Amino acid sequence: MIKKALVIGNNNYETSSLTTPINDAKDIADFLKSVGFDVTEKHDLNFKEFSSAITLFSNQIDHAAIRLFYFSGHGVNYNGKNFLLPIDADLSNLNNYTSFNLQHLLDDLQINDTSTNIILLDCCNANPFKFSYKNTGSTGFDNMKTPNGSIIGYAAKAGSFAISYHNMRNSIYTTKLLEHIKTPNLGIENLLKRTGRAVRKHTNKKQSPVFLTQFDGEFSFVEDSTISASDFENKKTYTSTQHTMSINRSITASPNVPKWALEKINEAKINKNPFLNLKGFRKRPKLKNIPEIVFEMPYLTKLCVSHNDLTSVSSKITQLKYLRELDLFANDITDLPNDLEYLERLKILNISNNQLNSLPSFILSLSKLEELHLNGNPFKNIAQSERSYYLIDPINLKQLQDIEFKKEDQQIRKKFYNRIKSEITIGHPIIKILHNIQEHLEIYPINNRLSNEIVLLIRQYNLINRQINEYKIDEQEANSQKERITTKTLILLEAFNNNV
Repeated sequence: MIKKALVIGNNNYETSSLTTPINDAKDIADFLKSVGFDVTEKHDLNFKEFSSAITLFSNQIDHAAIRLFYFSGHGVNYNGKNFLLPIDADLSNLNNYTSFNLQHLLDDLQINDTSTNIILLDCCNANPFKFSYKNTGSTGFDNMKTPNGSIIGYAAKAGSFAISYHNMRNSIYTTKLLEHIKTPNLGIENLLKRTGRAVRKHTNKKQSPVFLTQFDGEFSFVEDSTISASDFENKKTYTSTQHTMSINRSITASPNVPKWALEKINEAKINKNPFLNLKGFRKRPKLKNIPEIVFEMPYLTKLCVSHNDLTSVSSKITQLKYLRELDLFANDITDLPNDLEYLERLKILNISNNQLNSLPSFILSLSKLEELHLNGNPFKNIAQSERSYYLIDPINLKQLQDIEFKKEDQQIRKKFYNRIKSEITIGHPIIKILHNIQEHLEIYPINNRLSNEIVLLIRQYNLINRQINEYKIDEQEANSQKERITTKTLILLEAFNNNV
């Protein structure tokens, strides 16, 4: 497989110099060379040299399966366009003739849709517009439309600047990237997730990397000797001796695993079955944890360990990178590892009837999750970071079962219900009442339907006001419509109060 990379680091700007980009470029280039990339490394390029390097790279990548572009230096968004700055950039007159428009590179990469394109932009290390910032209208580097088959990693989110540490060899983004990029079998999306999380932690959330992707394939920078799913599919035969060795090794390696579970595990291993069913039953010993040998079955796409006595789940489960369905129903799990976010193919997750006190924070990272089962857990308070599960649909869930709350929440709900009903009777503005209900549902969610109904009523109220301002309806009609909204609010409030 042909892998090509262009790595650029610009330190010595005429207006605002930096300290880390050349080191960033050197260290990234050294790593890429070690994993088989054909690397072109450049430092401190002026506009002519910058354009020449990009043009040459674009002409050499037609047959490359992996094309990577890395830049460390100044980058800005100016008049809606993203520019990478050469060291001689004219900050008072940014255009295609003084700085490099990143869109030109993306256009070149998009010509070949069969290749994988990785663009890593460690930009905005400082504000280069120290004297002309307000006049230029420039902001931090902005997000762009991502070409097919591409993934773009940004050191900082749109409109913000990355933090510069003068006492470090590398920028904080490249430092954390280099820490995680060597992890075997770590997919590119998960690599950028880990890097972003590490940067946010290091900077106390002052710098927040992001990435955009139109890449649905598989790529990791370092691969170990673990047998892949395709290897298992291509294996046609196993001798009876291999069967016996496999069974004996499993039993020896897992002395605390019930016999029935070992039999199912070994049957799945021998037949390369992508579904492993370890559901517990009353009349046989239950699992206390997921057997270690299960994590040696990377071809699994569905794993059921319901109706057992699990209290936790090992982070090693992320080795099952092809897993699409995970059933943990009816155990005693009190906590789940955040590493589950790296199960990037997971579509169905059932964690109902466990002992979870709070919603797992990793759920928002499961971009392909379609079905989530949460009911039957003793959830207590819903943290601020978790409220969005109910008011927004960030992970495109097709099904989200209602959560059963502890009974102490009923008193809070009853008290709130009485207050709101009193405000309606007194004649408080209905829009204020609707917002109060919405805020309460953020803290104590009941279900998505009720929250959505409140949002719709708020929209209807705002629409009525706009129609009044635009003389589309008269005041009498507007009042009539607002009365209907009040009546609907009372109906929803009763549903709110009775939804125990």
